[in-house]
Amino acid sequence: MSVTAKTNEFNLKNYTILIIDDNPTNLRVAFDYLEYCGFTILVSQDGESGLKRAKYAHPKIILLDVLMPGIDGFETCCRLKADPATKDIPVIFMTALSSTEDQVKGFEVGGVDYVTKPLQHEQLLTRIINHLRIQELTEKLQLQNQELKQQAIELAKAKEAAELASQAKSEFLSNMTHELRTPLNGILGYAQILQRDKTASPKQKHSIDLVYQCGTHLLNLINDILELSKIEARKMELLPKEIHFPTFLISVVEICR
Repeated sequence: MSVTAKTNEFNLKNYTILIIDDNPTNLRVAFDYLEYCGFTILVSQDGESGLKRAKYAHPKIILLDVLMPGIDGFETCCRLKADPATKDIPVIFMTALSSTEDQVKGFEVGGVDYVTKPLQHEQLLTRIINHLRIQELTEKLQLQNQELKQQAIELAKAKEAAELASQAKSEFLSNMTHELRTPLNGILGYAQILQRDKTASPKQKHSIDLVYQCGTHLLNLINDILELSKIEARKMELLPKEIHFPTFLISVVEICR
């Protein structure tokens, strides 16, 4: 597969690769090929300078030689993974070591892959592209997780606000119905006294009965509102019972008038 076919899903100029290798020949081979592919390339010839460059340049991928003077590739990788600024950068080891033990050690210290020396161009590019895909998918997943967490926080806040609003409404309705029932009970009491007045004219009795009827209707409505607020606040236990449906409909119509 051609270089173009492998890399057409990426704008490689936006991807920086850091190559850490003490061998100038190996460094030149990797540098020339990856630059030809379109990557932005940084180089370091020892572990110490590679650590500094990785921290400040924050490349997308690090190609790391294993056998180097000073701190070797394994120790360099350990330090990269210990630094919060570089711990998430994928490290691909470049090595002539072929033993399983060395390969396992590379994974144990935090490497994600390895390529063997002498470098095979197609193999190197394929490994890099694969890990770029993995990295992008990981970043998208992390972003989605952050968005989901933020949505969960916002939903929790909205739920809390709704519960507080519902509680405030219930308290308001409770206070309001209490304030309304107190004078209304007085009106109904006086209406009952006036209903027993034998000296009242028919017109007066009709007016008194109308006052009592309207007051009773209003009191029932207030009680219904209070009970509804208790139901919404889950402070009232609802018990199912049989009803006469036509009578129930008539009562609903009466309330809505």
